[in-house]
Amino acid sequence: MKTIFTACTLLFSIVGFTQTDLLSQHKADPQAKEEAKKKIESIRQDILSGKIDFATAAKTYSMDPGSASQGGSFTNIPRGTFVPEFETVVWSAKEKIVSDVFETNFGYHILMVDAKRGDTIDVRHILIIPK
Repeated sequence: MKTIFTACTLLFSIVGFTQTDLLSQHKADPQAKEEAKKKIESIRQDILSGKIDFATAAKTYSMDPGSASQGGSFTNIPRGTFVPEFETVVWSAKEKIVSDVFETNFGYHILMVDAKRGDTIDVRHILIIPK
């Protein structure tokens, strides 16, 4: 298998996963996808209700091994770096507002923009991968 090392996969900390691993997320069975979606919706509600802050939720629940320990944080990221679905949500989001749940090939996400500076952004995200 070919290991993928693109900017998008580096940002999502999938270094070392194979192309097949990434594509298999898109083929997860419907029940696994529904469970993952319910889990991230529950996490989002806990953040919105104040039960947990975003950074702590990312450290506790995010399945992104590269950003979870940093509270889900990506800093100083230029426009055009993320996968298209993430890019659409991140650049349309208002600062300090938790996004709705959205899906990419990696799984289900929520995000919160910390700061926008022209064409760079600081953002936190939580990823739940269907198993």
